[in-house]
Amino acid sequence: MHSLVFLCARRLVSYCPGARRALDLVPAELYPVLFQAAFLDGRTLALRDLVGTWPFPVLSFERLLGHRGRRSLLEEKPSKLCIQAIILAVVAHLRRVLEEPCCGTRWVPGCQTPSGWAGAVLLLLGEMEVTMLVLGPSARAAVEGGSSGLAPVLFCAPATREESGTVTLTPPQGWSELPDGHGSPGSRLFQFPDFPTCLFIRFLPSPSERRCRLRVLDMTGLQDDDTDRGPEGMSLWSGTVALAKACIEVSKHQSECLKRGSKRRKGPSGTSAALQPIGVEVRADLFVNGTSYSVLRDALQTGAAGPLRLKCRDFHAEELSVAGTVSLLESLEPAGVRRVDLRFNNLGLGGLCAVLPHLARFTDLLSLKLPYSNVDVRRLTAGTDAGLRCLATQLGRLPCLKELNLGSSRLSGKLRQLLGDLQAPLESLELAFCYLLPGDLAFLSQSLHAPALRKLDLSGHDFSENLLQPLRHLLEETSASLLHLDLMECRLTDARLEALLPALCRCSHLRCLGLFGNPLSTPGLKTLLRKTLVLPDLRLVVYPYPVDCYIWEPPRPPSASDHFFEDVVDEERFAAVSAELCRMLVSSGRADAVWTASLCRHGALDYFAL
Repeated sequence: MHSLVFLCARRLVSYCPGARRALDLVPAELYPVLFQAAFLDGRTLALRDLVGTWPFPVLSFERLLGHRGRRSLLEEKPSKLCIQAIILAVVAHLRRVLEEPCCGTRWVPGCQTPSGWAGAVLLLLGEMEVTMLVLGPSARAAVEGGSSGLAPVLFCAPATREESGTVTLTPPQGWSELPDGHGSPGSRLFQFPDFPTCLFIRFLPSPSERRCRLRVLDMTGLQDDDTDRGPEGMSLWSGTVALAKACIEVSKHQSECLKRGSKRRKGPSGTSAALQPIGVEVRADLFVNGTSYSVLRDALQTGAAGPLRLKCRDFHAEELSVAGTVSLLESLEPAGVRRVDLRFNNLGLGGLCAVLPHLARFTDLLSLKLPYSNVDVRRLTAGTDAGLRCLATQLGRLPCLKELNLGSSRLSGKLRQLLGDLQAPLESLELAFCYLLPGDLAFLSQSLHAPALRKLDLSGHDFSENLLQPLRHLLEETSASLLHLDLMECRLTDARLEALLPALCRCSHLRCLGLFGNPLSTPGLKTLLRKTLVLPDLRLVVYPYPVDCYIWEPPRPPSASDHFFEDVVDEERFAAVSAELCRMLVSSGRADAVWTASLCRHGALDYFAL
């Protein structure tokens, strides 16, 4: 249910002309709820006005949109038009700043007094304060002509910027302010015994200049669920491209402004003496592939010192060469990078050894994902052992690493060697389809990682008698910490799952269990439901289509990559099974738990969300 304030905000932003005029009068405290209403309803013009006059230094998507009751606006397919409107508003704001005279300075002319003295006032607009310099006759012409220093500074008055944006100043000792009536409206008049009278005009910027204090735009947290986004949503890839193009545009505009003003803004050394305009730092999760590589590279390299600067939190790259991957990693600002996800890049063991040394500069790196890297230790070559040692050494140089994904790399018998140099225990380990051996699971059970693991993915392994007992032992060792377990496509039959249940039910904090793609029957699922009722935190179970719901017997259970479910499963029979499982949950007092055969729910779970 929406609050009364939110409903009023929604009404205001729905009327564009009135909303624009009202922003001059709206208290700063109402901006967040106005932003929420405009974002939810897709009011792009209102969003541009709000961002262009944002009265706070930070605008955070997660803070403003991440928590509304039990739902998140970031999970409701953020509108592409809304995201674009916000980016365009930031670009427009920075273009206005760049186009100001003297790039951050503002001239206010002094008055012409009866004695013939004409002065000039130069306002130096800093981030937190304003300085007013009173210059002697012809000062402005001297400075603009490149003869800075020829005009004497009569005094420097400390000044402050009020909440409204008005600049006020304190006159130096010995100066007195004349009473009202001596100057024009909106001006202040000061007098000093040894100088003619000088007029100081109060500096009142336009509403957008007055209110916009944005320094950080935090766009992290946008979801990238391709299966449920729709044409109106914005993918992480599209958002990255839009931000990169914006950075390049602002950097080009800055260069043009500096060129136009270089002749009239010269310092004593002949170089430009213009003050650097206040910039905006954009924090975002970036996704890049071969198509968008060039534009992101240019944005990171040319915009590093520009007015609009990209700062990455989670970096995702697909289908890039080793050289391209290294180039982008070197262009990222190290501070704040918490995840690097390199998938489908076909790097191989040699490529990983070339890329990983460039990760050591990310001292805050918590998550490293390297799935589908085309590593196969079973194809022994002359450099395999040396490559594994190199890879292990580089992993050991990531002191803060908590999550590691080596999915679809064939690592049979090499897990101890790869993880042996890690300095701290992992909390998330994804080893799907890694062809692990019993010795690999035994190593995990005895390692420092087992008691700390919160997420474990061992999908794609054949848990027959050969691997089932090592898995039971591993679950016992991780039982105190494990929150998320994936055992998809593991050939778990009813009998094998029942043998695993005692160890599984010891994982008292388990929240999510993925069993999709296993040959389980309806009775087996009912047994699983009854036995796991002892797990109070279990809220999501992704179960397979029961084998007794198949129309015809497939050679294997449908997997996550198959698209012929409707040809294999009797929908009416499966609907009856789903309804029965729901009734069992309700009758057991667990109506809040979700049991589903849909992988869409499963894809949203992430280590950082645990």
